[in-house]
Amino acid sequence: MSTNTFFNHRVLGLMGVPRNESLKAQSAAKMFEGPMLLLAGWIVIDWYLQIQADGSLQHTISDWVIWGFFMTETVLLTFLVNDPKQYLKNNWVNLLIIIFSFPLIWHIFPYATGFRLLRINRFI
Repeated sequence: MSTNTFFNHRVLGLMGVPRNESLKAQSAAKMFEGPMLLLAGWIVIDWYLQIQADGSLQHTISDWVIWGFFMTETVLLTFLVNDPKQYLKNNWVNLLIIIFSFPLIWHIFPYATGFRLLRINRFI
């Protein structure tokens, strides 16, 4: 991660896995990068489609898949890093995404998609 990025990733809670972490944690984080970029694109499309339709089963399944992907990435990386507490502290946006975009409470926080899209920042 470059120090010359436009956004301060530490402030935004998007630090990712530090370079001084275990090789397993770094490899797992790299494995998630491509799928997360694709997922970010799908989130925008899905959000638009949800606005156009009224809560079809397709969107419910999509919400669960997206939420599950964020949950899987966060849990896996938390277990692989050397200091899980520090990892979660530096990636607090992931926790917000998981909490506020949980599909069963999606109707309470319909704009939580914005949190999901913050993850794109990490790749800028």
